[in-house]
Amino acid sequence: MHGAGGEVLPDGNGISVGGWRIATHRGPIAHDADAERMKDGLHVLSIPEQWYDANFLELTHLPSGTTISFNARDALRQWHAAQTDPVRVPAAAEWVRSRQQEMEAHHAKRIEYDWTFTTPYSGSVGAAQGEAPDWTPTREQMDRSMLTSRDSILFFDDLPLYESELEDHGTSQLSVKVSGSHVGRNQRFCQLLGNHSLRFGLHSFPITSPHA
Repeated sequence: MHGAGGEVLPDGNGISVGGWRIATHRGPIAHDADAERMKDGLHVLSIPEQWYDANFLELTHLPSGTTISFNARDALRQWHAAQTDPVRVPAAAEWVRSRQQEMEAHHAKRIEYDWTFTTPYSGSVGAAQGEAPDWTPTREQMDRSMLTSRDSILFFDDLPLYESELEDHGTSQLSVKVSGSHVGRNQRFCQLLGNHSLRFGLHSFPITSPHA
């Protein structure tokens, strides 16, 4: 670590190197009361059965105070805001037909939402004193040879954000990985990988969003 010009954070949950602080925190599955408050806040009837409210990853650019973070709450907020067309299981149409008269008798309303919890979430950005970061477009790309380098890994963590069994129809999992490496003498790089994996029935849909 000292050879890379960095140091481990006091609690051991991250590193500070190259003007950046990389920190993670993990905790247990959120309590039922927290889940109810989250549902009330989003005005939804359901959220993933397992969501890790205490888990987060945060990168801080120390000179400017700009942060890039990943957490379950913001991921669910973006899921709710996106609300893509709901997936329908094969038995859904038959179930509705068999209960059509009962539903009409009770004036039942059909509520549809994306119950796979698929989210376009790609992180949350913050800044010191609430000032918006000044982003500059670039054509530069990451040196992909760094991904296959066998040089030392300074820090690694893999954090689950939420998971659902989709009413026994499959699984939906969202997680984020971070890897910080020391490449060569003076190069350091950090790779982030947000991963949403969806298995529905006999079909799997791995959805990954790399961030470097």
